[in-house]
Amino acid sequence: MAPKTSVLKYVRSDTRISSKTMSIMKFFVIIIIFERIAGKASRLAYYNQRSIITSRKIQIAVRLLLSGELAKHVTEGTKAITKYTSSKDIDLQSFIYSREVILT
Repeated sequence: MAPKTSVLKYVRSDTRISSKTMSIMKFFVIIIIFERIAGKASRLAYYNQRSIITSRKIQIAVRLLLSGELAKHVTEGTKAITKYTSSKDIDLQSFIYSREVILT
């Protein structure tokens, strides 16, 4: 049984929810969270007189919006993303360099 339906069963044992309804609810939650994070990051960029929302602004917005324990995991996620993009960055740079050599 999925954790979401377990919570529903605990709160309202006589109520069921279809998988389609659950996917719609998940979509709404994702959209709402995205809008809140984007809005907060946009305001942070505006306060710093910047026109670009950087990944740093997104991280700060997530930390501000999420409560205690969830916000702590932002650092772990940031480390994972940095490690992934740095490994991809090297591959991308060598790819771009090889294309420049071929084109020139």
